[in-house]
Amino acid sequence: MKKKGKTLAPRNPFALAARQRRAGAHDKTYKIKRRDNRQALKKLLLNEKEVAE
Repeated sequence: MKKKGKTLAPRNPFALAARQRRAGAHDKTYKIKRRDNRQALKKLLLNEKEVAE
């Protein structure tokens, strides 16, 4: 087994956590996008119904 030497600077615990969870671009999940689209459609249909009356 290899011996590990000391690093020159202490490791950043936040960098390790981000790397382990594969941090990436902040984007809405597919589920949230579907929900938003469904809500927008309902709102559009409701507005169309009110205009028609």
